[in-house]
Amino acid sequence: MEKENLNTEDARSIFCDIIYGEDVKLHLRIPPAFMKHLPQEMPNRATLTGPSGGHWGVTVSTDENGTYLKKGWKEFMKENNLGDNEFLIFRFDGNMQFYVKIFNKSGVIRQAATVSVSSYSNGKRARGRPRKRPIGSKGLHKQQLHGSEEDPAQSSKRILLKVPGLGKQLSLSPASLPIS
Repeated sequence: MEKENLNTEDARSIFCDIIYGEDVKLHLRIPPAFMKHLPQEMPNRATLTGPSGGHWGVTVSTDENGTYLKKGWKEFMKENNLGDNEFLIFRFDGNMQFYVKIFNKSGVIRQAATVSVSSYSNGKRARGRPRKRPIGSKGLHKQQLHGSEEDPAQSSKRILLKVPGLGKQLSLSPASLPIS
């Protein structure tokens, strides 16, 4: 497992979101303050790249309430086994391309092996027997915790993220936040 370096020179823009509530299961609202980083003439398509390297095409739709990632978002959520209280970081790579990092409920980053993706999602369900236990459940969570290559000097430094309305805090290590 390759450890990411803290790159303070990376000027790419990021935004975060927490999977919470029913609306986010249908579409994801891009924060209004982030819109300044996107093209003025907004394309109607974007691409999300997950931790596995898989790509998902999503439509971009704007109305009086904001700008949303819509068609294709549900497939991204389903194929990445996203559930309530999981934390996402979106890095804008230009050209309507977003790289997405996924953190589980306890603030541990998901590694590529924990995502069930082939390559490019066409919205069709994969064939074969469904999993008995979703990826990211208890067994894999223990594996992720024990398989972490976090710098011991950084292990005591944590970022606490308070989520309004959830009554929960996410504890993240600074080494897991940069997206390179």
